Amino acid sequence: MRLAPLLTLLLAAGCARAGFDPSGPNSPTDRDQDPVDTGDEDAGPAPLPPPDAGRPAVQDAAPEVPCSDGDDDGICDADDNCPAAANPDQHDGDGNGRGDACDGGCALDSLPAELEAGPVRLRNVSIDERGNTVTVEAGAELALTFAYELAACAIGQPGLGHQIVVGFDDGSDPYCAISTVCSPALGTASDTLRAPTTPGTYALLVGTTQEASCTNGWGASTPDPSARIALVCVQ
Repeated sequence: MRLAPLLTLLLAAGCARAGFDPSGPNSPTDRDQDPVDTGDEDAGPAPLPPPDAGRPAVQDAAPEVPCSDGDDDGICDADDNCPAAANPDQHDGDGNGRGDACDGGCALDSLPAELEAGPVRLRNVSIDERGNTVTVEAGAELALTFAYELAACAIGQPGLGHQIVVGFDDGSDPYCAISTVCSPALGTASDTLRAPTTPGTYALLVGTTQEASCTNGWGASTPDPSARIALVCVQ
């Protein structure tokens, strides 16, 4: 009696009842041991899915939207105190929330903190405690303060003294702010003056005289236009 054919039939019947697929995974014919016997047994194991497969995609941050800057001064219109005119320094001399560039059309240059004019040296000049470049109303009364240092008089005549004279460059009469002896002196001064009545930009000039008493005038000559101690925008 032949047993080999009978054993083969019995084994096949047993595998069928157990659900074994001789061509499935890990079968003798699945040499690359992939999940499915695809028949390409020389291709090697099937590639694994990427590590982030199935995860939601990460959204990139929204690009920054540039702000509107109509006057191209580097300040966004929403934050610009004068969006109609370029004013990168955002100067607001009168503190009204509107930049000086939009206040009456004045253009105020910056001035040095110290000025030397002849025998006098001035520093810490301020109008209404707002610095040396301000915007004011026409005809307003202004409070002027400054520190000074005076050298000795050039001509040592008895009875003569030093005078510090200040005034606007609009042709109006200046006034005497300080009158002292001819010896070297230093101190501070405070006084009031009246702003010009016509809108515009004006320089406050300083000069010195050597007289017996304080007079409201420039003396021998009007000071050089460069002797500016303050700039005032009159609206």
